[in-house]
Amino acid sequence: MTSAATDKLIRQVCDRAISDIGHCYLYGGTPGIAAQACWDCSSACNYWWGYIGGQAIPGYARGTYRGEQHGPSTLGWLGAQGTVVGSIPRDHASAGDLAVWTTHMGLCISNTDMISAQTPSSGTQRGVIDGFIPGEPLTILRLSVIGPGGITLPPINIQGGAELAAYTRKMAHIEQRLIWRRMQVRRTGVRPFR
Repeated sequence: MTSAATDKLIRQVCDRAISDIGHCYLYGGTPGIAAQACWDCSSACNYWWGYIGGQAIPGYARGTYRGEQHGPSTLGWLGAQGTVVGSIPRDHASAGDLAVWTTHMGLCISNTDMISAQTPSSGTQRGVIDGFIPGEPLTILRLSVIGPGGITLPPINIQGGAELAAYTRKMAHIEQRLIWRRMQVRRTGVRPFR
């Protein structure tokens, strides 16, 4: 993709996200083809990049995401590093990138601001990136069609076997087995779900 085409695509996706400020929020919501239904943070980003941008997103080839399913969660996006997305340093974030935590994500519209579906009461809003989810590591993802990125999964602070087992159950519950393969967890006596 040429630089001019990339800039036009990013502008199209970001303009749509900005026009969706005020859109309703529903945890697990599926946007629908015309975004007529409420969405959550990840399904909003799926819609903006997968449908409006027509790009490949985790689990969907280019041009196949239509908004009729929720699509990948935040953990699905983090687990897709090295495929359709790569991580970049925080200070390199720019419009079109994704600010992703384990429990939230938004579309960067600048180095400092993002648009994200936040809560049922506030809906989709503009907010600052830094400090949005205190205590969770932030990963900035860039679609591979936009530019290169590495594989940098967020650090996990696990103190003992019981914490590791609880975390493993949580990951299995939301069907993100790929993260375990990439993290290559190796702790004596504790194995992740397979």
